[in-house]
Amino acid sequence: MSLLQRTLQASARIPYQSSLRLPRLHSLSPSPRPALTNSRRYRGEVLGSRPTPITPKTILVGDPTATVKPDGTAIQTKESLPYLVKRTSKSGWLPVYREFKNGKTQTLTIIRRVDGNVKQLADDLGQFVPSDRIEIKELQRHIVLKGDYLFAVRDWLTARGF
Repeated sequence: MSLLQRTLQASARIPYQSSLRLPRLHSLSPSPRPALTNSRRYRGEVLGSRPTPITPKTILVGDPTATVKPDGTAIQTKESLPYLVKRTSKSGWLPVYREFKNGKTQTLTIIRRVDGNVKQLADDLGQFVPSDRIEIKELQRHIVLKGDYLFAVRDWLTARGF
């Protein structure tokens, strides 16, 4: 008998005892897994159970692209208005932006680069935006509208020649 065979027989008789116990990563029999379910139902929510908002995010009172006022007079153009909304310097876009707050649950429309009488611009915006949704920031020369009025304000400014 060779030395290798004697060593193997001796090691087979003495069980290997380790002082380090490792957790068993895989079991020999497969464990039952729970069936996959819809994540909303798993949390106990029913699909579509979110309450509807009392007021919509965007309310238009009038037509922002109208060229004639309801009383029949023509609208003023930018040359005769006491305020000016400057376009961006490089690309020439109107400085009307949309911002999302509170995890995209609140939408704000911001008009920047306003020169002249900011209060008069806010009053004129009141023709088609409810006045309680208009906030004036005079130091920054901004007007903040609560709601998504991006396209309505852009159309309104374009109709006046800005």
